[in-house]
Amino acid sequence: MLDLSGTRGGDSFLIVPLVKGIMSREQFTRHGGLVVIVGPDTFSPSQNAATVLQRYAQPIFVDRPVT
Repeated sequence: MLDLSGTRGGDSFLIVPLVKGIMSREQFTRHGGLVVIVGPDTFSPSQNAATVLQRYAQPIFVDRPVT
């Protein structure tokens, strides 16, 4: 499980190592092997990471409710 909710910024250069690390583990490369939590405050590099993961890791996305 990767919680990207509430992350309003970050370092875009960390996306590649993050995705490579996740993709190096077989359990995360099959559909549903990874759950990614996003929310209304998921911005910038975190949203980019979610987009890349969607393309390559086929995660299940869970949207955190607005509070």
